[in-house]
Amino acid sequence: MVATDDGGEIHVVERGSGTPVLLVHGVTLSVDVWAYQLRDLADRHRVVAMDQRGHGRSRPGTAGYGFERLGSDVLAVLDALDLQRAIVVGHSMGGMVVLQLAAEHPAALTRRVAGLVLVATSGGPVTRLPGWDAVITVLSPGIEHGLARSENKGRLLSPTGNLAYLSSRLAFGACPVPAQVELTRQMARAISPLTVAGLWASVLGFNTHDSLGTIDLPVLVVVGTQDHLTPPWNARRLMAVLPRATLLELAGCGHMVMLERRREFNDAVASFAEQVL
Repeated sequence: MVATDDGGEIHVVERGSGTPVLLVHGVTLSVDVWAYQLRDLADRHRVVAMDQRGHGRSRPGTAGYGFERLGSDVLAVLDALDLQRAIVVGHSMGGMVVLQLAAEHPAALTRRVAGLVLVATSGGPVTRLPGWDAVITVLSPGIEHGLARSENKGRLLSPTGNLAYLSSRLAFGACPVPAQVELTRQMARAISPLTVAGLWASVLGFNTHDSLGTIDLPVLVVVGTQDHLTPPWNARRLMAVLPRATLLELAGCGHMVMLERRREFNDAVASFAEQVL
């Protein structure tokens, strides 16, 4: 457990030795989503996975769930474990947190980090619908109130039965492995509605696109061609503004790249680490 300065605790697991690779998961997931990476990359890297606050075994502190706060948690883990020249891998919301941290606090990040891998994520906005910021502003009070009521009544965030499988299935591309869909469902089922209440507006309203040109780190952008949650146009837009980025598109892959295409993904991370170090 890594203590945060607002009284929270970040749960961390690690395996292996060598160049550090820090894995930062997306919303409603946990360190469990990186099981393949903790196994497959540990023969050549010190692989570290963190539960973001309110997820897995991590506890939130008093400062809430803003992306500024989540970025501070990433820095706390880098410092507490004394990770040097690390490769930071951010998936979905984890990628957004890392992007905001890199854009707003480049010196704090680059003293520990040699490169970024952005997986199935976006620099924002996450939709092309006009007036999206206004929609979020209008809907926020009602959605947050509803999620808080669900928490108070002991209700789970995830649906049950066939709907639970189908909602998790949407995160995958062609021919998913049922056990991987079930793992995704179980992680989402474990999340408190209050955590989602604190995060949903930050995720859907995220937009740091205009600041991305200042990020002076090597970046590998990875996306599946069948990602329906952060479609490939998000990755291509990142490529257009990040000055030192390369793009890897995986045909037929969905949002859960680290599970669906673990070998290609792991090889790409290892190759990227060799190139930047």
